[in-house]
Amino acid sequence: MERTLISPDGENPGDEVQQFLRTLTKERNWKGCGISLYQGIWFNDVVLRPIISFQQHFQVRDVNTILASFPNLGTTWLKALSFSILNHSIFPPNNSPLFTKNPHELIPLFEHDLYHDAQSPELEYIQDRRIFSTHVPYDLLPSSFKVSKCKIAYKANHTDEVLFCKYEDIKQDTISSLKKMAELCSIDNLRDLQVNKIGKSIRGLRNSDFFRKGMVGDWVNYINPPMAEHKMKLVEKKLCGSGLTFRR
Repeated sequence: MERTLISPDGENPGDEVQQFLRTLTKERNWKGCGISLYQGIWFNDVVLRPIISFQQHFQVRDVNTILASFPNLGTTWLKALSFSILNHSIFPPNNSPLFTKNPHELIPLFEHDLYHDAQSPELEYIQDRRIFSTHVPYDLLPSSFKVSKCKIAYKANHTDEVLFCKYEDIKQDTISSLKKMAELCSIDNLRDLQVNKIGKSIRGLRNSDFFRKGMVGDWVNYINPPMAEHKMKLVEKKLCGSGLTFRR
């Protein structure tokens, strides 16, 4: 996909970005929020400017692991599991920061946390941290991702497992370590932690809002059979030839 740049040198004054955003096709979503068509995808207007800044300014490093997912498809759980696995040598399961912090506080989202308030934030102090997250599709990631050796974990719906987990650093007791981490990071345990009952995190959202039923197949209570069939056919068409398959 051809990438639209605001200016050739990547340094974009705020007013120029704003002028560019005004040229995009605009609509309103089912919640009444403004959305814009950017590079073939509809984005909420609130995150579009941060996404453009992220695209043009972030330089990924080989040590980084990026968690990519569509909103409301197990992102919170994926963050908890990944943080525990990648930081097992620093934080044992009985002393994990997950007891006092929501997973979204521990693994920042590019478009909501890092680039929301600044077009080119000072990230040198966290650039070498291991994990970041995003809801941005692969084709729209910064060009540095395409030549980097960073790891990207993509979480999709209709799957029973995380598609990627880097755990070569796990010590010799791999099985027991992972079991302890899994116990801590179960949906029920995370939901019952005090920090996730009463705390607030991203943009003032309640931590409890990130924990729903966590039930496989619960979509049948919200989508009727014709809608589900239409969705599956669309997914199969879009992913044809990718090697990815989904259970019906």
